[in-house]
Amino acid sequence: MYVNVAYSGAYGHQVSGFCTGATSQLYSGKYLQAYRIGCAERDYAIGHISTGSVTPTAWWLDVETGNSWSSSDRVLNQAAIDGAADRLKFRSGIAVGVYSYAGAWNTITSGPSFRPASASGSWVAAAADCTITFSTGLIPWLRQSGRTSTGADADYSC
Repeated sequence: MYVNVAYSGAYGHQVSGFCTGATSQLYSGKYLQAYRIGCAERDYAIGHISTGSVTPTAWWLDVETGNSWSSSDRVLNQAAIDGAADRLKFRSGIAVGVYSYAGAWNTITSGPSFRPASASGSWVAAAADCTITFSTGLIPWLRQSGRTSTGADADYSC
């Protein structure tokens, strides 16, 4: 399952349920609020997914510049990504990966050294091979390169 992740302080009023009291060993104050926003976004997404007979084997967090992000404090963005990854891992018990590319990752987060604690792998956009990654802590599981004959993005297993 593939879901967008983002951060905006305006999302704070939408935090409810479990996520209002979610805690993190990494974050406090305004960063804990950002973590709770990421948590609540995933609860919202999970609550609106009807999988029928499909059983997800992994969750993918889409981290791209087209989503809402803090432009002045990347730690707020990282806290939201961590909150989203932690909540998905806790609720589903399955693997969590991140879809991004180096340019977006470096703009949104502190760069290649940031790895969401509950994420295990990456799906790297515009990657010629499986040696390319945007986060040194995330193992490339998939890469996206070029287009198929029908014009869709071409994705390959690593």
